[in-house]
Amino acid sequence: MSKPRALIYGRMEVPAAIEAEFNAWYNAEHMGWRLERVPGILAGRRYRALKGSPKYAALYDLANVDVLKSEPYLAIGAEERTNPTPEYQKIRPQFQSFARTLYEEITRTPTDYRPPAEGRALLAAMLVPRAEDEDEFNDWYDTEHAPAIRSVAGVLSGRRFRAVEGEPKYLALYDLISSDVLESKEYAIKRHSPWADRIRSRLQSRIHFVYERIFP
Repeated sequence: MSKPRALIYGRMEVPAAIEAEFNAWYNAEHMGWRLERVPGILAGRRYRALKGSPKYAALYDLANVDVLKSEPYLAIGAEERTNPTPEYQKIRPQFQSFARTLYEEITRTPTDYRPPAEGRALLAAMLVPRAEDEDEFNDWYDTEHAPAIRSVAGVLSGRRFRAVEGEPKYLALYDLISSDVLESKEYAIKRHSPWADRIRSRLQSRIHFVYERIFP
């Protein structure tokens, strides 16, 4: 049986004084090198939070977790350690509030998912159920909640993940035509139900980020 797809979800801040340099470096070098040189990295995108912190996020879609053990991927890390570019030396030490979580995919819709070109925004929902509620939480999310959210006009896709390294344990990502989708009456109605409200009231933690896509 083939291994599930995987995802790196990185979050970070940088000082305002170097934001322009940071974005240029991240696009061309940090993400650019990985997309060009590592066959198992299927896609990469960068986002800016509309509110909250960390301000920046990066997603790398992987064929599976073994990509991170591959020679091309490890070679980039070795190069950055032993022969870093001037930009890397200046910018990387200034990362703040850095977090990196490795996830394996649970579900995706559509099944032939590729990051949609028209997806200008992203909803990221990070949820941690209590241990005693985990089975019901997954049942609710897969059978009621995710289908309801995916049916909202302007929601282009929906994917769920479980953490392999790092936290939080569960992540759901929804590509959106725009962040305005989340202000619609339809979204407000479909995100609620008696079951949803009961599950949410028992969650150990719940964090949502709304992002605008900044690259590519």
